[in-house]
Amino acid sequence: MPVEFPVLEHSTYLNTAYVGLMPQGLLDFRAQQESRYWQMADDYKIDAYEKLPLYHQNLADFLHADPDYCYVVPNFSEGIRHLFNHLPKQFKILSFLGDYHSLTAALNEYDFSCKRVPMGHQAEKQLLEALRAEHFDVLVLSIVQYISGLKIDFNVLNQIKSEFPELLIIGDATQFLGTSEFNFEQSAFDGIVGSGYKWLLAGFGNGFCALKKDFFRRTQTQPDAIKERIYAGHFNILAAASLDYAIRQLTPEVAAVRYRAIDQLSRVFHRSLLENEWLLDPELGQRSPSSIFLLKGNQTTFDHLQKENIRCSLRGEGVRISVHFYNSENDLDRLVEVLKKLPQPTVQTAT
Repeated sequence: MPVEFPVLEHSTYLNTAYVGLMPQGLLDFRAQQESRYWQMADDYKIDAYEKLPLYHQNLADFLHADPDYCYVVPNFSEGIRHLFNHLPKQFKILSFLGDYHSLTAALNEYDFSCKRVPMGHQAEKQLLEALRAEHFDVLVLSIVQYISGLKIDFNVLNQIKSEFPELLIIGDATQFLGTSEFNFEQSAFDGIVGSGYKWLLAGFGNGFCALKKDFFRRTQTQPDAIKERIYAGHFNILAAASLDYAIRQLTPEVAAVRYRAIDQLSRVFHRSLLENEWLLDPELGQRSPSSIFLLKGNQTTFDHLQKENIRCSLRGEGVRISVHFYNSENDLDRLVEVLKKLPQPTVQTAT
């Protein structure tokens, strides 16, 4: 019987925030798609365009969104630029310092008037203070921060939306979608964009975008304008089909089990890392955890973990680990075992 995730057979994989694993089912599905292309040639492309409405419907069902405003994009970086291209140049934008580099780069490229507030354990307070002090048209942020794992408080976002109903809220959902239940229509977001190769386990080259009517009203944009821009030329047929496949695997029953496993394991990791003082930011560690954690450490720490076959990433001023449903408490035990072997200053005092 094929192994679902071969890398788990020979390593402790705590690096989904960098690259999600490819399931055996997706590997087989992609092989079938390539075989159809090989055999059918032009018919394969024609068939792909005919399936786009179905992909949009499946994405909408997964997100609880309107299929007329859902799109498959190549990745977050391109998707967010499609949205920024339709924002009026006079719009004033609020965001976080140190947010995802592709997000901040896109903001810089479009030369918007933009204010960035500090990001820490009081991130939501910083947002509210800025919004109450001056007018902004758009708030754009990552739902889960890719370095620290800070997860934005949805209750505060709802408060912000209630207090500033004309404010457009756009979220990078790359490090969030696939880890928790999410209802886009009931959320405070007017738009979300993300890549599929991390927590959705959809492989490379695909992403998603979902918008609400308010986005089009506030930007005076027509839905067809967004669609025409996204699908200009040809799209990556295999990648789009892979995203659709991954989403279809996440039935409500499967998703509920997966999300519960991620939540429970994240809490176990969080408690152990907090108690042992391995989190880089202990104040941030007092918040409810996401599935991403930034540990105290440096290049030496990272190299040692790699040598011990613990897959992770060197990010910011620490070492980032992340846990998905295919992880277990055994992975935590292994991590703790290796961390305890490190020299005390490396683990306890690195900044």
